Amino acid sequence: MSAASDQDRFWQWFEGNNERLHAAVYGNDRRARERAIEELAGLSKGIAPGLTLEIGKDRKGKRHTLIVSVDGKLELVDAAKDFVDAAPAVPGWKIVAFRPRDELVGGMEIALNGERVAADDIWFRVTDTCDGLDLVLYVRGLTASNKGPRGVAAFLFAEHVVGERDTLTLLNSREAEPLPQAPSSEGLRPLRELADVFDQVKAKKFPPPGKLPIGLKSEWAIVQGTKNGSPLVGMLHLGLRPMAGHPDYDRRLTLSIPFQGRFDGLPARREEYLAVCELGERLTEILQEGQQSLLTLAITATGRRELIFHTANAEAALQRLARFRAAGGVHNLEAEVERDTFWDLYRSFCPSPGSDETEDH
Repeated sequence: MSAASDQDRFWQWFEGNNERLHAAVYGNDRRARERAIEELAGLSKGIAPGLTLEIGKDRKGKRHTLIVSVDGKLELVDAAKDFVDAAPAVPGWKIVAFRPRDELVGGMEIALNGERVAADDIWFRVTDTCDGLDLVLYVRGLTASNKGPRGVAAFLFAEHVVGERDTLTLLNSREAEPLPQAPSSEGLRPLRELADVFDQVKAKKFPPPGKLPIGLKSEWAIVQGTKNGSPLVGMLHLGLRPMAGHPDYDRRLTLSIPFQGRFDGLPARREEYLAVCELGERLTEILQEGQQSLLTLAITATGRRELIFHTANAEAALQRLARFRAAGGVHNLEAEVERDTFWDLYRSFCPSPGSDETEDH
């Protein structure tokens, strides 16, 4: 059975049992609550292994909430998004991927391994780097011997304030350091301001589609290597490096244009190569209009020209392609959409600092 049909089966079961589960979780019968939680976890385990499902109430108390969390597992981020996207609209329920942000309550503390950390014990600094946001938490009482538990407690507070999604997908690094005696004089901010500062830095680094400050026809680099034993040549859009991981562009759209290739997989005739490139340019212009999609990589290998985009609206991008076909465009064009929150494929081609701008794959 396919993953999609497994998910459909789970959501059909959830639609028929959601009120019973919520009543059990929030009822006074402890055993019924335990059985309901075990039932929910057991049914989801084989369909979405590693994901954690939690039932709660929203702040206004008008709807129940089903939260799909990854508990810090970066490799499950895309799976959580896809799992929630497959969910139907269930009346009275809000189904969300990742634990949402929450407000700090006065006197909140986290106790770990004999260490107690309060929200007021934590200050921070957020900086923008090429690969994401760097967060440093400065913790009162942190030493080399207690850095483990006090650092973990501080990170849990940060996730509570920023939310699981942004913590996992936007942070490039996070560190815990001892709190200096005069944190404000060193440019640090108290934890209660983290959400606002984080959003300001995030908005500056990742403007919405249509407002990206990028020259989409500049800063390209040659990539070359092998694919399935055949030569691979292509162009990598280095100008998008600061945008890699943009939260709005979390789907990868791959267009594949087949051609008659030589024994090594490259075009047999120059005319055919030029025709394929011209078609690719037309498609790129269509998809990049309004910065709906961004061309990250163009690869020629194994009898195909592959154009790899990150898109902010996969459904609309596919509709543009359908209109292109209907207007007399190429009909053997292949399109595939995959979730790629962290831009893994693009980053795998990006040269490391100080390296040559060509990569083998």
